This record gives sequence, C-alpha cells and structure tokens, in this order.
Amino acid sequence: MAKVQYVTPIGTARFVHLAKPDTKFDADGVYNCQLILDEEGFADFKAALDKFVDAQTWKNKKKINLPFEELEEDGQYAIRSKSLYRVPLFDSKNRKIFDTRKDDPENYPRIGSGSKLRLAVTFNAYSNKGEGVSLFLNMVQVIDLVEYGGASPFGVEDDGYEGEESTGGFPTEGEAESTDEALDI
Repeated sequence: MAKVQYVTPIGTARFVHLAKPDTKFDADGVYNCQLILDEEGFADFKAALDKFVDAQTWKNKKKINLPFEELEEDGQYAIRSKSLYRVPLFDSKNRKIFDTRKDDPENYPRIGSGSKLRLAVTFNAYSNKGEGVSLFLNMVQVIDLVEYGGASPFGVEDDGYEGEESTGGFPTEGEAESTDEALDI
C-alpha cells in the first residue's frame, strides 16, 4: 500500500510525547503527538486524507479506522500521529524539530500541550488488525512554544490572597516538621 507525505495546517498540540516515548499502550513506548485543528484546517487535512483513502484498495471501506476524532468543542478535530521509530526520533542526533524560520534549534525545546505546531506526516495504509490509515510523524515545526513542566500555569492576579513569607515549600513525602504543640485530632 502506498504512502503519501503531508504537512498539516497549524494546530494546537495535546498529549505530546516527543522527548520521551508514551508507554501507556505500548511497553516499548511510542513517540506521538495529537494536533487539534479548527474546521478550516481540518477541511484541508480531510481533503488530502480522502484522496489518499480513495486511492487505496480496501476490503470494506466503510469500516476503516481513520487517524482523527471529532472533539466535543464545536468544530474542532484531533488528528493522531506517531513515530514509526523506536529510537529517539527527536534528539540532538536526529534533528526533526524546526522553528518558524525552518532552522533546527540548538537546544531541544520541551514542547508541551497548547503549543502551536505544524506536523510533517506520512499517510500510511495498513491492513493488519483491521484496516485503516495511520499518520507517521516525521518532523515538527514549532510556531508558538508552550514548554511543559517547571513553570506555574497560573498568571499573576492583582487582587486576592498573598501568602506570608515562604516557609520552604510543601514537605516531601516522609519529611515532617517538628513542633512542640500537641495536635488536637
């Protein structure tokens, strides 16, 4: 079955596993990313997908699995892409991430959900364990980066609660502060 290259419209990333493989459904791990597209972007993607599907030979075209889902939000669709490779697809040796100038950044960005991305994928027809189309993830262009981890997701509010001087943060598991006061439980 044939394979076709495609570059998606700009969408919003979710469930991003590009730095570390996702092991939820595969113990070996799979590098993957979902991209949320609006109606206009999805229409472009769907036209290319339909052309690919029509060019294939299927046992039962009405039962093929397609790599997208319609979301509950009006007019939004999530397309699913994954890497065919078991080795890190996106690391310092395999530069597959590009910025808006089409340069590959020197330091690997920690791409998180909410980032605006464009994906270069390959449409791949399969016929084992059912029939359908999967999207193999080849490259990523970062349009607007939202890094994951480390930073607080909250903005600053002018009015509201302001804590007193820091006490050193929340204790870690197994750590306890000593106190001379008895606890009333």
